[in-house]
Amino acid sequence: MRFGRVALAVAGALIVLAVGVPAPADATSATPSASPSPTCLRPPASGSVLEAGPTHLTFAVSANGGCGYAPVTVSVYRSFEDASAHLSAISSTAATVEAAQALTVAGLKPGTPYWYRFSGGGSTFESLIMGPAFTAAAPRDCTATYVLDGAWDTGFVARVIVHNNLTTPIHGWQVAWDWPGQQVMHEYWNGTPTSRLGTVTVTSADWNSTLQPAGEASFGYVGAGPAPATLTVSCVVTPTA
Repeated sequence: MRFGRVALAVAGALIVLAVGVPAPADATSATPSASPSPTCLRPPASGSVLEAGPTHLTFAVSANGGCGYAPVTVSVYRSFEDASAHLSAISSTAATVEAAQALTVAGLKPGTPYWYRFSGGGSTFESLIMGPAFTAAAPRDCTATYVLDGAWDTGFVARVIVHNNLTTPIHGWQVAWDWPGQQVMHEYWNGTPTSRLGTVTVTSADWNSTLQPAGEASFGYVGAGPAPATLTVSCVVTPTA
């Protein structure tokens, strides 16, 4: 608004008053527009491997919901080169940012290295390639565990528990271990040893050779010599006759 001057004669004096006068429109001025939203430069998500199974990887994911990048996806690749080119990805996507706290990618191969990266809906952020992360080795058909039941100065009593890891029955098994010293097996039950010192092998008996899925059998023995605190015992399924 511009101010004009108005002259008034009051008692022989001249008084000048400032009076508001509307200013003319300025053709060069324009209504200011809203500032554009700043580009979000943060990655849509980050994370790490939480669990590695034989056929899956589970990721602990921290999603960035502040940029509106939802849903969040984690993708795994068989090689660094595939990850760089986004080729042959196996992915898992969260329905919401909250659901992205743990994402599992299944259908993988046991004992295999994979590379992985994260992405988010609408995000063009090129996330870093991470890895390799290895899936767990495939479980053996059967496993065996050594249990020390008792010991004295010159001997001990122990047993071995055999577990079927398959989803089908097995009809014969054999376990083996190496003595850590000069131990020797004497009496035994529920198994048939083919050797008793050095490298020991024991095969299943007729009555405990068949194990259902997740089933177990055990055999025991009396050993001479110092009792081993632990033993690494291997197990294989023997062919069905």
